Amino acid sequence: MRGKNVFMESLIGHGISHIFGNPGTTESPILDALLDYPQLSYIVTLHEGVAVGAASYYAQATGKPAVVNVHVAPGLGNALGMLYNAFKARVPLVVTAGQQDTRLRLRGPVLGHDLVAMAAPLTKWSVQVERADEFALIMHRALKIATDPPAGPVFVALPIDVLEQETELTPLPPGQLFRAAEPDPAGIEEAARLLLRARRPAIVAGDDAASARTELSALAEQLGRRCGVRAFAPGRSCRARMRISGSACPSTPWAFARPSTAPMSCCSWAGPSSRRSGTPPAPRYPRVPSPYRSSRLPSAWLTIWP
Repeated sequence: MRGKNVFMESLIGHGISHIFGNPGTTESPILDALLDYPQLSYIVTLHEGVAVGAASYYAQATGKPAVVNVHVAPGLGNALGMLYNAFKARVPLVVTAGQQDTRLRLRGPVLGHDLVAMAAPLTKWSVQVERADEFALIMHRALKIATDPPAGPVFVALPIDVLEQETELTPLPPGQLFRAAEPDPAGIEEAARLLLRARRPAIVAGDDAASARTELSALAEQLGRRCGVRAFAPGRSCRARMRISGSACPSTPWAFARPSTAPMSCCSWAGPSSRRSGTPPAPRYPRVPSPYRSSRLPSAWLTIWP
């Protein structure tokens, strides 16, 4: 069994069915191996940032880790912007990049660089496979670290010669561990008391809440009110709105979205009309800039005004 076979079978053993990427020559062993593994689909994109973004949202939508494959140093460099978003959103990603032949390491190969150092600031773990015997353990550990709470991206560099090396070590099965973090009961009780005492609670939710949409809706409905969120797209007026139905009441909770990185400029506000609900005019809370420059929603906050 070669290193590339251990890589592919490790993904299949952990329930991975798609690889998102923009490959090059150093990734050719993976592309060749796809013929032997029809269970895996390779989604080719025109830019590495698109590959990481697509994999990130796929992971959030499915609740499963996603795999990205990019091409050496320039490809990884192009992916770093979206890798930052995945890191901040705590998305379980395994980002891989082909690396030049390790026997050429001291000769300054074209497009070669220290990929582990490039990815380290934006990942939970960054490593390069140095021998085919390391493939099984590194892939097992990478997929575990990516999904362990708090989830996040990991990076694995794949030298082209190591992908073709022979090994007797077969892929490891996924670990059967209970990884859910337990919340502090006293903290939950205090948060509940604050919510119940609040006159106009505001729920600000972004991609950090992607895995808890049902719970977030239940929280808003439990408060017994109606809230709205307006979505913004670059260069056009905003029309999309999501509503969570509930009984109308003068103490209607408000919900708004605000990107965490863009400057506060022109504004918009989403919420029930004061005339319909009987509430006083909405105060000047932070509002959404336009155009919406970020490709992801902000991190989730729950802000309470007593």
